[in-house]
Amino acid sequence: MSWKPPSALPMENPRLERYRRRVGRVRDEPGREGMILVEPEVCWTQVGGALWWRRWSAPRYAAHVWMVLPWLAIPLTDLIIDDGLGDTLDDWDAGRFTWAGETLDVEWLSPRESRELVATEFGR
Repeated sequence: MSWKPPSALPMENPRLERYRRRVGRVRDEPGREGMILVEPEVCWTQVGGALWWRRWSAPRYAAHVWMVLPWLAIPLTDLIIDDGLGDTLDDWDAGRFTWAGETLDVEWLSPRESRELVATEFGR
């Protein structure tokens, strides 16, 4: 048992890897635009123990999504999608992005365009 989760990496998720460091342009119904950036990330869940006697789940990949949605007056926010990742990937494949109960259209930009926007819009 360990204070920290194990350092082993899980098997890559090929469906999620397609979106690694990709930027999507999102639009809502009135036509307002924003952007999202996807970063696959390894995560664990503490499944038992306390203090220094912790037990951890097997590592798995989750999607860390950075969002710039100007109409919400939030310059930059993020969320981690772990549970329901398969359904989320289905939505992304179909050109949809759902957040806070709202379904937005998403257009995935090319790797070249994504690299430029990662630096200028997301500061990463």
